[in-house]
Amino acid sequence: YASIVGSQASLLAGIHIGPQCIIGGGSVVTKDLEGHAVYVGSPCRKLSDLPSEYLIDEPKEAGEMYMTDEIIHLFKSYMPNLVFKDEHQ
Repeated sequence: YASIVGSQASLLAGIHIGPQCIIGGGSVVTKDLEGHAVYVGSPCRKLSDLPSEYLIDEPKEAGEMYMTDEIIHLFKSYMPNLVFKDEHQ
């Protein structure tokens, strides 16, 4: 099933991305990633397991997955200057 790759992430040739991963923008993926997890950084490392509400048994239509507060909090704990488009400053 699909994974989400953030903008300007770099994936080295020959790596394998497991199902249902979220890879943060700007991350540099240098090795295979197991599925069902959130990854960020350079080099990319596992930040957490994918929250249970993200796990799916079958593909969904585009737009049915969304950023939960838990995922946003995890990204912000690693990247404190991160601002989301719909977020008020």
